[in-house]
Amino acid sequence: MPVALVVDDDRWIVKTTAQVLEREGYSVLTAHDVPRAVILLCESPPDLMVLDLHMPIVEGVELLAALRKSTWGRKIPVVAMSGIYGRHHSAVQDAEGLGAVFLSKPCSIHDLREASKMAQSIIANGFVPRDPESMVVTLSLSPAH
Repeated sequence: MPVALVVDDDRWIVKTTAQVLEREGYSVLTAHDVPRAVILLCESPPDLMVLDLHMPIVEGVELLAALRKSTWGRKIPVVAMSGIYGRHHSAVQDAEGLGAVFLSKPCSIHDLREASKMAQSIIANGFVPRDPESMVVTLSLSPAH
């Protein structure tokens, strides 16, 4: 069974997104902040990540940039979401440049399904994200295996 990681500080968004992904056949892991997401990512990289870009402590786009610095992290399809940032915000543009598909919150079940498929297609087609080295990243990710 494929595994999805949902990272969002809004517990309702995490719960509803997890329910949708479970109906799509995913086993779902959840994190309400980036430090917990880092632990889960390093323990076992998921097959899909749904990531809120506006997070406390560390922004979601910084997690995405750190993820894309690693060979294994470039293989994870990402759906980036935000209820605060619009499509023209630099965090959204950075996320899209790093291979994420962006959705505004709240989003429909259909939109989440389609964005997940698009994110998987981007990775499957060999997308090479823009250079994550050009972004200031303070996180470091090392998988446990």
